[in-house]
Amino acid sequence: MLRFTLSTLVAFLYYTSFASAMHHSPGQVQPDQLDLASVTIQETDLPNFFQNHDFGVIKKLKISHSKIHPALFKSLPPDLKELSLQSVKDIDGNMLLVDQFLKNTPYWDKLESLTLENQRIDDSAVPAVSMIIQMPGLKNLNLSNNKIKAEAFLKILAMQGLEDLNVTNNHIGSFP
Repeated sequence: MLRFTLSTLVAFLYYTSFASAMHHSPGQVQPDQLDLASVTIQETDLPNFFQNHDFGVIKKLKISHSKIHPALFKSLPPDLKELSLQSVKDIDGNMLLVDQFLKNTPYWDKLESLTLENQRIDDSAVPAVSMIIQMPGLKNLNLSNNKIKAEAFLKILAMQGLEDLNVTNNHIGSFP
């Protein structure tokens, strides 16, 4: 419960900073964005977490260096446009798998920007890459700092509608 209280405090401080940021310099911080860093959100924390935040207005979610129960992703709003995960693990400390935050989620077909930085995605995760390349509205994809090789990279290159792709620091190497 202490971990949840800390994450609630961080999110509360973040939300209260919206008000002051919007009055002093508009455009710096968006009220439709939520950044979570170094937090732990367990399944038992989810009801209180959602009760304390208006997730209906969130269009951008950025989570970094955190432990998150996968059920959080199934509860996010269908109008989510940007999802960014950087070194995000499940509660047991295992790196979150792509299907844990994309499969059967309400925002899957509306997501325009996806960042999966340092999520240890490699060619053994070809089903994960296959799921990503089927996302109909995806325009920006950042898969930097993973372990993607040539086979998965070639599949990603064939994506329709993709405007921006970042695959720096992967293991693409030479093509077959």
